[in-house]
Amino acid sequence: MADARYISTLKEHLAAYKSEVLGVQESGVWGAPPRPYSYILPSDHYELNIVAPFRESFWSEQRRRQWKLHEFFHDLSSSQALAFNLFWPLYPTVPASNVATRRILEVPTDAVCNVDFDILNATEGSNVAALGSADGARTIVEVKLTERAFGAARADSRRSKKLTQIHQPRWGNHAGGACLEPGAFFRDHQLSQIRIDSSDRLLLLLPRLRAELWQYATAWSSSEALGTLRHRVSVVALEDYVAALAQDAVGSENESQSILEISRKYILPATIAPATTAPPVR
Repeated sequence: MADARYISTLKEHLAAYKSEVLGVQESGVWGAPPRPYSYILPSDHYELNIVAPFRESFWSEQRRRQWKLHEFFHDLSSSQALAFNLFWPLYPTVPASNVATRRILEVPTDAVCNVDFDILNATEGSNVAALGSADGARTIVEVKLTERAFGAARADSRRSKKLTQIHQPRWGNHAGGACLEPGAFFRDHQLSQIRIDSSDRLLLLLPRLRAELWQYATAWSSSEALGTLRHRVSVVALEDYVAALAQDAVGSENESQSILEISRKYILPATIAPATTAPPVR
């Protein structure tokens, strides 16, 4: 499905979800001057952007941990809200029994794997969860839903200074020179989340139905320009990840209900989403 069609179809789906599931008829506003949008919640209803089965437990922990929320968190297409919803069922430690989920995230089945969102406070504009192992390595999950690009950042003077003084010297012996040129680096800024002196990995999580962004992400992740960093980057389909969560939730009514609500909100129904047979990129 072309990206533009996917985005418009999902926003229509989310507008119906807001009205029929959340029971909110009023539209939220965005832009300058502010305009109403049917898929955006009124700003004082932002807490409804976490699915009902674990809404109370999530917000209790968010207030305790002070995870920073994006300005437009009340937008039902918020990728930050998506990241919270997708990884809260695994918080704070991925259950050993979640074999399918561990497999798709490329997490060893016998390793302790903690889930956290603290990196949200340190990574500008990102929609991420961090999976941490006992040896200190992280799998940083960057989530995209309706954004037009993946990882792009504005090449302002502060970021340009960090590129020349920190990133280029640090990564010069690892990444190919092409991806450290300003144009490429700021277009694919998610690379900056990887700590070179560690075993960090970067996992890009996005809908496979977004054909153009999916093609770009998969091509970038296997690009020779990444040099030795190439083996640290993976792409996983949102649809496959939710299916793995559902597989692991079988037998638990509470967990199954949580995953059902996540799927109901974010996965386009088969009646409007064309079938796809492309295998997941691992």
